[in-house]
Amino acid sequence: MDLWAEVKKLEGKTLYTLEQKEPFLVVQVLHDRVIIENSKNNERPIRWSEIRGAWGHLEQHGTITRAEIMESFSSYNSAYLAAILANLEEVSTEIAPITLRLKNRQNP
Repeated sequence: MDLWAEVKKLEGKTLYTLEQKEPFLVVQVLHDRVIIENSKNNERPIRWSEIRGAWGHLEQHGTITRAEIMESFSSYNSAYLAAILANLEEVSTEIAPITLRLKNRQNP
């Protein structure tokens, strides 16, 4: 899967954080960051290194929790990063705790 192309499809769309259901807009998908605008109209960048790191963990292990995203990849934007990944076609989600899973994959 071309991660950048899939995230690029989210550009201009309003997404929602998984637990709090806070809306945010994917303003622009650039090659080094994704710019979002939160519900307070503040723009925030999410670095591609954070997105790629979390996606790599998800691909390798089949699952990733928001806590793992926060601890290892993006402490400041974990809710937004989890929501972006959750909106990819290959990903399913669970709440309490927030867990992302790759679809059609046997997880250990």
